[in-house]
Amino acid sequence: MGNPLLKLYSVDKEKAIDGGRFLRWTIYRGQQKDRSSSASSLVSLFCFDKKALTVSPFSSSPSLRSSLLSLLQQEAQLLQRLRHPQLLHLVEPLQDDKNSLVFCTRLVETTLREQLYEQCRPHSGGRGLSSSEAGPYSSAYTRESEDGGSSTRGKIVPLSLLEIKSGLLDLGEALQFLHADAQLVHLNVNPDSVFFTPKGQWRLGGLGFAQEIIGDGSAGKLVDCGFSFGAPSGSAQAQVSVVPPLYYSAPELAASHPGKCCRASDIFSLGLLMAEVLLGAGAGSEARLLKTNEWDVSAHQAQCQRLLPLRSTMFANSPYFSMPSAAASLPTLIALLSSMLSPDPSQRPSIEQFLRSPFFQDMNMRALRFLESLHEKDESQKIQFLKGFLPLLQQQEEFHHTNLLRNRVVGPLLDALAFPALYPFVLPNLFFVIKQ
Repeated sequence: MGNPLLKLYSVDKEKAIDGGRFLRWTIYRGQQKDRSSSASSLVSLFCFDKKALTVSPFSSSPSLRSSLLSLLQQEAQLLQRLRHPQLLHLVEPLQDDKNSLVFCTRLVETTLREQLYEQCRPHSGGRGLSSSEAGPYSSAYTRESEDGGSSTRGKIVPLSLLEIKSGLLDLGEALQFLHADAQLVHLNVNPDSVFFTPKGQWRLGGLGFAQEIIGDGSAGKLVDCGFSFGAPSGSAQAQVSVVPPLYYSAPELAASHPGKCCRASDIFSLGLLMAEVLLGAGAGSEARLLKTNEWDVSAHQAQCQRLLPLRSTMFANSPYFSMPSAAASLPTLIALLSSMLSPDPSQRPSIEQFLRSPFFQDMNMRALRFLESLHEKDESQKIQFLKGFLPLLQQQEEFHHTNLLRNRVVGPLLDALAFPALYPFVLPNLFFVIKQ
């Protein structure tokens, strides 16, 4: 593409993540030319080739071209302005030339949509997912590389329930920052907007549709959206190119022209994504809570009104609730999802209430989140925690998952070795993890 930013990096010829109608960017792995070949010098380059604007539907519609370029530019500009650990981390700002748009972030390996797709096609031989392929996919997978690290290259490794819960909290914390500090509503929470780091952490991107929204409360005052679903003029299919996925959008976004939105609109989208990830591959077609295409606004409205009531039996075939301890959390999960998927925005919880939900407050989850913040604790708190953490590792089956141990446990334990006083308490935990 010849973009000036690409000249600073050695860029893989193979796409790392294939773009599509809802991701829009094609993502390549790159390495800074003036840095050593270390993991820290690896980056992700988000590229948009403007040749896409010369084909239908953009070639015949200047307004569509302008809308698409605006949302792509906003996505990169907001990442430049906003900094939060759970958002994509911008390394190089947007470079816009006559042929392309390119910006650079810290390395991401895949998107949640590709993870879901691989779960549904476990013998696909690693074919990438085009985001234009219809429908959500029903569970989440990472791949394990030959050298033991997580990667998009290698065999597929299923995520554990604890990893999924941690990832959902990552997204919740990103939305909390947007809602409370940035005074923004995201409006594009879907599997294409969720990226996985090499260590399996979930990062929120897809900020092209975000807009300022002022006011307190979980729902706040409904305001006009900057886009419309099923616009009265023009092809409905063409309009899909410059709106978020209708499937994951709250009903108020598509109920009028223009749609209405508030903070609670993000809660609905997060709830739908959460339900489908946790349903798992065993749910088959039932993993799709809504069954409509991306331009049938009437069907979407009707189905959103009929989502409730949810029942715990819908998770009967999920791989994540087979253990008694996990199955015991189903009532709290159903209560949380039922409130998040309410067709009435005022009945949905705030993002703060989501983060405090009992579904995320079980002993194993609290221990994992404490471990992730271990570096912030004083010495006595660290010692007390590490003494109690080993029995959890040994006795709780939820922790007996290689990817979880590698991505979420080993790092904080190794970091704790910076303090010699902690050796007697860290090493037994590390030895157990190594055996696993």
